[in-house]
Amino acid sequence: MTTDIEDNLRRRLMALYESAFPPEERRPTEQMPPADSAFRFYAIGDIGILTTWEFPGVTYVEHFAVDPAARGRGVGSRVLDELKGAVILEVEPPEQSDEARRRIAFYERNGFRLLDVDYMQPPYSPGLPSIPLRLMLRGETDVDEAVRLIHSRVYRAGADTRPRN
Repeated sequence: MTTDIEDNLRRRLMALYESAFPPEERRPTEQMPPADSAFRFYAIGDIGILTTWEFPGVTYVEHFAVDPAARGRGVGSRVLDELKGAVILEVEPPEQSDEARRRIAFYERNGFRLLDVDYMQPPYSPGLPSIPLRLMLRGETDVDEAVRLIHSRVYRAGADTRPRN
């Protein structure tokens, strides 16, 4: 049984999740959390969320959001510092918007580099589009294998989803 405080916190964090990511970039609420032992959901106090997938050799950051009122205080950087080993994530292409460029710059300040590979995010649900995104990586890992794991486990998109150079 959950308490009212836990229910209120979950509602607040899910509202942040829904406001931070457009529908095509988020897992449907009814699929949260996914039934997979590699998935982790972290509440960052009551001001943020981090969802990751722990795969051999790499951690995939699926979603990371901090309440806009709490940004600029180093919270995001401290959270990223807690992730050990190779870490990979998806971002909107820099030419898409000023916000995308700011987000990429934030990750670069935290040790990530923008990879020069073609990448499509598969749809989370039928009827949603695939989305051209970019990958960022901190550390070293086999990117093709990481993408295969992301597509087959996170998006359940099958095995033939490697990026092409």
